[in-house]
Amino acid sequence: MGEYSKWSLPALAIRRPVTICMLVIMLVTLGAICWPRLPLEFTIKMDFPAMRVMIPYPGATPEQVENEVAIPAEGEFKTVPGLRRISSNSDSGGCYIWMEFTWDTDMKLASAEARDRIERLRMKLPPDVDTILLRRFSSLSIPIMRMALFREEREDDLALFARTHLRRQLMRLDGVADVEISGSPSESVYVEFNQHALLSLGLSVYQVVQTLHAASINIGVGQLRQGEMRYFVRLNEEFNDPGELEMAIITPSGIRLRDVANVSVQGPSGADRFQIDGKRGVFVRIIKEPDANAVATCDAVHAELARLREDPEFHDVEVFIFEDQSEIIRFALSSLYNAGRYGCAMAVIVLWLFLRRIRPTVLVSLAIPASIVVAVIYIYFSGQTLNLVTLAALVISMGMLVDNT
Repeated sequence: MGEYSKWSLPALAIRRPVTICMLVIMLVTLGAICWPRLPLEFTIKMDFPAMRVMIPYPGATPEQVENEVAIPAEGEFKTVPGLRRISSNSDSGGCYIWMEFTWDTDMKLASAEARDRIERLRMKLPPDVDTILLRRFSSLSIPIMRMALFREEREDDLALFARTHLRRQLMRLDGVADVEISGSPSESVYVEFNQHALLSLGLSVYQVVQTLHAASINIGVGQLRQGEMRYFVRLNEEFNDPGELEMAIITPSGIRLRDVANVSVQGPSGADRFQIDGKRGVFVRIIKEPDANAVATCDAVHAELARLREDPEFHDVEVFIFEDQSEIIRFALSSLYNAGRYGCAMAVIVLWLFLRRIRPTVLVSLAIPASIVVAVIYIYFSGQTLNLVTLAALVISMGMLVDNT
């Protein structure tokens, strides 16, 4: 028993006070270095056991999409290991396939298997299907900010400004991986053909559409060299407004589109937009890069929005933030600080009331921040992050430490 107590940690601390003091100073210094470098996240990194496959097939009927796309695709994806459930939805725009896996499935391996099935599926699909999109779901794909932009006047100009200028400015920020903008679709140009006029002229809708496609082009035609300079030449003859479309000549005899059809501009339907307080707006979702700091990225977005207020196109825009992960993370950090502060204070008071001695009271009370320092060092070097789960664990462990003290 005496031999065991000789090599116990208290005995070693008494025999080697300088060594123990240097070790404590080293841990505190290392913890102070690691703390500001810890990534701040909303939640832990995890892959959800689900994937979605989108197969666009425009111009086809839902029944045609189901028979030619959905059924062959389901047959291929059913052989992916770990698949628990598969379902599909077919409409006039294409096919959407949802796959659910068991929780113990390696999603990286399942994703590779799904891509292999996609390559085999391409040989069975119609020639018009040239794009197949595969999307995995993880905690990293959760937007760190959701907000809406509103303006009482010139709503369509706001949508155009958000899709062009705002998105480009936000994508330049450090930590921003993608900016998704929705909620305010652009106006559409509708061409309603007069069947009697087409029949009287001996035309078909297909002939008119082919003529319009041939008349509206935007292609590169080559390049010119002048010394060391090289100029790229592009032919841009697209229709820029409905008036040009109406005046388009569709027959060699000079018949124009307005003679056989009515061209109109219609705004988005109510199903494609949203309103708050009667004002139509633009919905913005911001997704960060995998290794970026969530709080720093949100702060950079707020700073960029404040800077954009100086732009005449943006100064009268109202910004309504639905979700900001930085506020949730800061609240969790504040709870950790408060728990540590109040826990230390209560421990010091109780120890002083019972011991009435300064030295043991100070030594025991320092055990709380020292434990947090060790936990911070472990989190940093193990590649983990400060998130709601780890912060909650630290708060709970701090409460247990206070109780044991």
